[in-house]
Order: sequence, then structure tokens, then C-alpha cells
Amino acid sequence: MSKKIKVVQLIPGIAFGGGAENVVYNLCRFIDRSRFELEVFYWNDYDDLAANIRQTGSRTVKLPLKKVVSLLTVRTIARMLEETKADILHTHFIDSDSLGFLASRLARVPMVAHVHRYPYPELPRHAVRYRVMAVGMRKIVCVSAHVRDHMQQATGLPPEKFEVIYNGIDREAFTAGLPLSSKQALKRSLGLGKDDFVIGNVSRLIADKGHDCLLKAFLVVLMRKPQVRLLIVGEGPLHNDLRALARRLGIADHVVFAGKRTDVPDLLACMDIFAFPTFTEAFGLCLVEAMAAGLPVISTDDGAAAEIIHNGQDGILVRPGDEQGLAQSILRLMDEPGLAQKLASAGCERSREFTVEAMVRRLESFYEAAVRT
Repeated sequence: MSKKIKVVQLIPGIAFGGGAENVVYNLCRFIDRSRFELEVFYWNDYDDLAANIRQTGSRTVKLPLKKVVSLLTVRTIARMLEETKADILHTHFIDSDSLGFLASRLARVPMVAHVHRYPYPELPRHAVRYRVMAVGMRKIVCVSAHVRDHMQQATGLPPEKFEVIYNGIDREAFTAGLPLSSKQALKRSLGLGKDDFVIGNVSRLIADKGHDCLLKAFLVVLMRKPQVRLLIVGEGPLHNDLRALARRLGIADHVVFAGKRTDVPDLLACMDIFAFPTFTEAFGLCLVEAMAAGLPVISTDDGAAAEIIHNGQDGILVRPGDEQGLAQSILRLMDEPGLAQKLASAGCERSREFTVEAMVRRLESFYEAAVRT
């Protein structure tokens, strides 16, 4: 039996809900254990996922760092890579990339970096940093072609330095649906009526997700459709501001802010349309989740959304910040249930191309190639 490839994931924290954190967790869940062994190194206190990761059979190591950016930190990570006999280091986010680059050089371990954000790098000095680090990196993995193109332009690195590997979802969790009695009970618990038409959104409450645009578009929809409700799932720094905006618009009684939830598949089953007026989206995993759940989706044509949605075929794309366009698209789907069902069915089929299994198989091949070169 050939030796297993040991891969160390280096990431600042492992809390629920983040795209990078989900990539690491799903790798631990679905990787071929007969060929690979995973360990997860992290250093901050956001470690809600630690127990879940350990249940998959992967070890988690909280690094005892007194200061994140320091030579002592680099030596600590290098020593642990040597002790764990790592074959490859996989890093996430710029601090991990920078520390991992130096530590991997000391420990003589191949390294790959994973870019989850857009636009990224945001600062010229960060682009310079990646140009320097690229000398010691096998590849830079990007979660979409949009991210790759921006990263390549910002850094000036050659195309062969990049690899696009889309994020993936566990489709079974979203396609199972919800029994009618459970759906009605969940809607009641949220303050929704059983006959309410629900427009939904699942994303962090930050400016880039466009919730202000969604609320203003919802006002237009509500003027035509009084039985409609808006369900916003997620938390973030704009929570109070968005609640205040809903009050100013006079729609607060029709908007439910559900906060952070762990039952997203069930919440999606309570929605009729998924609206995602995002800006600067690196990928858009929530779009794939909504499509898998059988919802017609509307998104802004920004970032990587057009890599997921074919406009008019398996979803609708509108211009970023176009409140009227978003409102009219919602109203159209409400007025044309046949179109809504057609888009929902095509979207559900499209979601098959973004599974966690496909993502993990790509990364497995990637690891094997990185170790061989």
C-alpha cells in the first residue's frame, strides 16, 4: 500500500459560515481517506467547527501564537510541519499565505494558496507580496474564473500559476425538502403566515451583499403584492442599520430578520424566490444552495454570479444596484409561475455541477500533482 499524502490546512480560524472554513470542513468530510490524511492548523478563537472536523477523523491543532506575524510564528509553523511530516501545505487568507510561504520554505514542504475573495488582492503591496511568494508556491487556487482573472491582472503572474476550483455544496442536504407540516411550523416560528409568498436571502449583513437594494426593491414589490414577505437570514455589522432602513421604508412589519441559523436547508424550503443583489462576489455558494433547493434565483450580474447562472435559462441576472430591475424580476416570477418553475428546475439541474464531491475530487488531483512536481 502506498503512503498516504498528508495535507495540512492553515487557516486563521474555523468558525461556522465562512466560505473558506466550509472548504476546509468539506475536505475533511469527503476526502479519500485511503489516499490522504488531513490536519487543520489555526490560531484564533473562532473554532466552532473544531469538534466537527475532529469527528471526520482529522486532527485540529490550535497554534500557540503569542504574535501572529513574527519570525517566532514562522518557526513554530515550520517546526510543526516537520513534526507532522506534511507532504503539502494548503493555506487560506493572506496571513496564512504569508506565514505559510515562509514556514513551508523552512520546512521544505510544497505549498498552495487558496483565494476566496474578490476583488483580491486589494492593495498594491499585497500584489507585490504574492509576486514574491509565487516563487515558492506550486499554484494559487481561485474559487472562480472571475477571481483568477482579477488576481492575475493584479499580480502580473503567468496564467499557469493559477487553478480554478469552484466551491461545492452537499446537494443532498438541500434537495431533501421539508414535510408540509414541518414547513408550516417553521414558518409560524418565524412569524410568517402559511399562505405568505416568501422572498428569501441568505448572506452576511455586510455592504457587499446589497441588502439595502433588496429592501428598496421589496418596497416596490409590496406595493403590488401585499401578501409577500421578505426573509433575511444571516448576521453581520449592518444588522441594526438594515432594520432601521426597513422601518424608514415602512416595510418592517413585512420583513423577518432571522439572524444566524444552522438550519439553512429548511429555511430555503420555506422560500418561494431567492434574491441575491450582491456586489463583488467571489463565487456565490448561497446561489447554488438555493438552486439545489429548487428555488428560482435572481442575482446581480457581478463578480462570479454569471459563472453560476445563465441569464434567462436557469436564473435571472440584473444590473448591480438596479432596485427597479430587481423588483420587476421578482414581480415577473410571481406573475408567471410557469417561468418560475422552469427556471427553478433548470437551476436545480445546474447545481449538480457545483457539488462538494466534485470540488474535493479536483483538490485531490491537485494535491497529487503538486506533490509530484
